[in-house]
Amino acid sequence: MFQLVTCYSPPAESIPLDLFDRLLQHNPNSIFTGDLNAKHSSWSKSIENQKGRALFNWLSSSQTHTSLKIINNVEINLKQNSLGTTRVSTNNTTSSTPQITLNTSQLSSSEGKQLNESSETDEMKCSDNEQTPRTVQNIEEVKNNKASVWKHFDQLDENVYMCQLCYKSIKIMNHNDCNLRSHLGRQHNMPELMYNSQRQQLIPKPSQIKPEKKRELHEAAIDCIITDGRSFNDFRRPGMDKFLNVIYPGYRGPTRKTVRRHLDKAYHQYRQQLRTVLARTDAIAITVDIWTKNKISFICLTGHAFNKSYETIPLVLGFRQFHGPHRSKKITKYILYELKK
Repeated sequence: MFQLVTCYSPPAESIPLDLFDRLLQHNPNSIFTGDLNAKHSSWSKSIENQKGRALFNWLSSSQTHTSLKIINNVEINLKQNSLGTTRVSTNNTTSSTPQITLNTSQLSSSEGKQLNESSETDEMKCSDNEQTPRTVQNIEEVKNNKASVWKHFDQLDENVYMCQLCYKSIKIMNHNDCNLRSHLGRQHNMPELMYNSQRQQLIPKPSQIKPEKKRELHEAAIDCIITDGRSFNDFRRPGMDKFLNVIYPGYRGPTRKTVRRHLDKAYHQYRQQLRTVLARTDAIAITVDIWTKNKISFICLTGHAFNKSYETIPLVLGFRQFHGPHRSKKITKYILYELKK
């Protein structure tokens, strides 16, 4: 028994040669047919492309492909030289890229050509939505599956069909039944009529985090950034992102933009609270600290007051980067500026 594989390879995608190898290992008596969009001087006058060269090199391999032959309307043969290399030769080269059919030596050339001609029928073509090669056993199944889709719709226009179950109009493009299958699967619980990729989209996603819980986690993460002096995007790094998803599935840490927005809001809230505290304070002492880290200087203005229990209340009045020499006149100017604010 032979194995028939049909395949359509879009121009922008590579030919699945590794899949061809696995299919050959499964059944060496195989036939490959389809439009691979592979252009090569050995079988076409068109300009060679990368797919054509890849297919030619694969056919020229002496490991598993020496028994493969190309059978098309043009006379193309594979001949093996003394070095064990398979070569492609042709007596008639066309300007177009033919639909390529490869068969093994177990089939006669006449049988292969007859099969290549029959591959032009609808049941031998590969659907535009299914790029996975099909074997001969499931061709009839695919045909019946298509009929099961179209029987649920009435054509209203060239590209518009009405569902017989809910009377909803569905638009399609180029006789593609993808939207029709999606409608039946999602709206009428018929996932068996959907493509595999569409069924994957039906898999329920992890539940969304409630807004109040997300806000709580964001605030804890931002507080961690402030306390530990972390960079603003620490909670979006790949390792941290993976860790957070393990301890709380579905949660992603705050972005740099979110942290900056939160800090700006927190700064203005703190300034407002500071004004309220200072308005009730009769006396306050002020200290100034200046330090340098990585050749960058910082200055911090701190106020010290007492409450009614004579407990010290430290208040950060100002903090910023300090440029230039640390002279008393410049420091005095900074203190007056912060106190006036």
